[in-house]
Amino acid sequence: MVENVVKTSAVNSAAEKKAARVRAFIFFTAGMAGLLFGLDQGVISGALPFISKEWGLNSQLQEWVVSSMMVGAAIGAIVASILSSKIGRKKSLLIGAALFIIGSLGSGLAAGVTMLISFRIILGLSVGIASYTAPLYLAEMSSKESRGKVISGYQLMVTVGILLAFLSDTALSYSGSWRMMLAVIAVPAVVLILTVFALPDSPRWLAAKGRIKDGRRYCILCMLIKKWQNRNYQIFKKP
Repeated sequence: MVENVVKTSAVNSAAEKKAARVRAFIFFTAGMAGLLFGLDQGVISGALPFISKEWGLNSQLQEWVVSSMMVGAAIGAIVASILSSKIGRKKSLLIGAALFIIGSLGSGLAAGVTMLISFRIILGLSVGIASYTAPLYLAEMSSKESRGKVISGYQLMVTVGILLAFLSDTALSYSGSWRMMLAVIAVPAVVLILTVFALPDSPRWLAAKGRIKDGRRYCILCMLIKKWQNRNYQIFKKP
């Protein structure tokens, strides 16, 4: 009997470690959306002086180059509220990452200020989608005890993204390559889009779509089903 208890304890310990790794992967991957937000916010400050010098931009055009991203972000956040409900949080993150790659590479290859502003708006769309969807997904994939820490981690990733953008701009400022400054931030977006494929769908969204078994399976995978006892997750409890 003692031997059985030891074996059960070992199995539970292994399951907990596996679940911890799964949760860490989920939180890191979704948190990378915050990194992209920070990168896009920070990178333009280093690139703008070189862009203005090369194209002779006046103050009004400089304002458009900077603020166009926020215009796209506002639209993206509205779109994300519909997307995340219709197709799910995971696919919404994929769309956001894909738009980020298009926007950053397009900005780096822009032939003129109008094209640059257009791609900056696309970048804003991606940021708006990610900044709405990622915290929502993280909240639904974390227990109520850890939810505050997880969302704070997302905000930390935004700050880290700004820092990395400043460091990247500083390194590239010696060559004056503003195109590389704007294009290089596509790299973490590629990493995000590859890792998002491995993310599970949100159990909350699956339940809303009537996929109860799938939702419960992901809860068990992350070992969260015992902790999700609030009324939103009563649906996953066994009768």
